[in-house]
Amino acid sequence: MRNLIRFGIALAVCLSGWALAPIVDLPNVAFGWERYADAYSLIHRSVIPAAAVATGAEGAFFQTDVDINNSGSGGEATFELWWLPRGQANPSPMRSQLYTLGGGQSLRIENVLTDAFGLQPDKVGAVVIASDDERVIAMSRTYNLSDGGAGGTFGQALPAVPTDELIGSGDTRRIIFMSEDPANRANVGCVNGTDSPVEIVIDLYDAGGDFLATETINLGPWGNNQLNRIFQGHEPVEGYVELRSDTPGAAYYCYGSVLDNGTSDPTTILPQFSSSGTSYFIPAAANASGAAGAFFETDVDVNNVGPDSTFVLSWLPRGEDNSQPLQSVPISLEAGTSRRFVNVLEQVFFLGPDSVGALSISSPSGSLLVMSRTANVADPDGTFGQALQGVQLGDLIRAGERRRIIFLSENGDLRSNVGCINATDEDIRIDIDVYDAFGSLRDRRSMELNAWSNNQINRILQPFAPTNGYVDVSSDTTGALFYCYGSVLDSQTSDPTTILPQ
Repeated sequence: MRNLIRFGIALAVCLSGWALAPIVDLPNVAFGWERYADAYSLIHRSVIPAAAVATGAEGAFFQTDVDINNSGSGGEATFELWWLPRGQANPSPMRSQLYTLGGGQSLRIENVLTDAFGLQPDKVGAVVIASDDERVIAMSRTYNLSDGGAGGTFGQALPAVPTDELIGSGDTRRIIFMSEDPANRANVGCVNGTDSPVEIVIDLYDAGGDFLATETINLGPWGNNQLNRIFQGHEPVEGYVELRSDTPGAAYYCYGSVLDNGTSDPTTILPQFSSSGTSYFIPAAANASGAAGAFFETDVDVNNVGPDSTFVLSWLPRGEDNSQPLQSVPISLEAGTSRRFVNVLEQVFFLGPDSVGALSISSPSGSLLVMSRTANVADPDGTFGQALQGVQLGDLIRAGERRRIIFLSENGDLRSNVGCINATDEDIRIDIDVYDAFGSLRDRRSMELNAWSNNQINRILQPFAPTNGYVDVSSDTTGALFYCYGSVLDSQTSDPTTILPQ
């Protein structure tokens, strides 16, 4: 039997009950019960930095679901999960049973810490996927169960990060869009992806670029930890953190999580580094009504890693030819500072409801970092939203390439949308193949986009509900450059969770 893929889930909260949540359209997955197979063939590992079945702050209760997909077109892939409890070294982690997925199949494990490991509250940590095939990919969603689940959920997604994409010794990353004030709190968590100890240094800055403090996280082998309310004592503050490790051979990953204090909805903020590109895209932005009484607004945070610079925001309305977009005036941004735009479509472009589309940001320098949060603001108790970071040139999907967006669902609890943006001044066609969890092709959709245009297909799995599934996106248009994303929304709360392409 093939061996295992490491799936790392390190989370900022705790572990829940034992009952297996129902899986819709479960594929024909073979289950092996050899708990300790030959570890030497488990050479492909990925880490989800946070997972929980646990009580959180402000009365929250968090649990984590995981979606695992064999993105290969043929042949089985075998994997197991490793449990990495928070706050301790994990040289010999607890292992799950073996799972086998056929080509193109997905497996949704709801409340993974209880189902895969039998853990009860309160447990928080990370999970590793160890697999015999590098084409095994995974995505997690950790969410607050409002009113024990009766009031819907508020969640964030974290992808499984392959070990070859971890942050190395001497590398620097920033996590922007941090806030600590009466409405929001911010956490930073890290996971060690090696068998050796690592020290991670975290420098805190406010939006003006002023240094506030230094925190350190020392992690043992496969250890993980989280610093909650990392900016507490400096509030009210908007800011960012800068990460580095000087430990030789370090390989780790950190994430930010910004939570609304009213709803305890977590929003994932992934670490970034600047590129040589001078254009950035935010694939979705809104000042508009949504389904089920929702109203969405988009905030944007822009950070400057390099010397003083300027940038221009362009508004790209959905479904239109945007060859001559509405643009802002040039906006100055000093070295090391951030600029936050609240309800950017209204603040910068004076747009009213109902405005939906995308944004581009151009700058003479390649030193900007960009993050957005689109949130449902209709609930007086607080907001719930999703983050989309600024897409740089290296993130774009090119003609002839294929990307997969997993963790899509359409049922009584969840609905799923898929959106795309054209990053060129030429018309392109994007092909969207829709699959169920068995790996069966259910539909073929397409999206025709004019210059710099964007669009979204809502409830893409609705004709096949109830189901879990995924989409593959590609384009055969010569010179195509584009980006697509998934958005999974809770049917009760309309809380959106971003699903990035893999």
